Amino acid sequence: VYVPTLSHEVVKGIRDGVKPAINFKGYMVGNGVCDTVFDGNALVPFAHGMGLISDDIYQEASTACHGNY
Repeated sequence: VYVPTLSHEVVKGIRDGVKPAINFKGYMVGNGVCDTVFDGNALVPFAHGMGLISDDIYQEASTACHGNY
């Protein structure tokens, strides 16, 4: 989330003529997924923390899955 958002802001600055000019060609993220179990189990708590799922749905998922999403 952070790298694409920052990249978008850089591109907007380039387009608007903000100085200093940056020779921006794109971005690359290394090790976007390091561990499928750890990263996968972080998705539901992350979605809840970002307000994408309600407290009720989060609690139901937590109870049903015991943290293994």
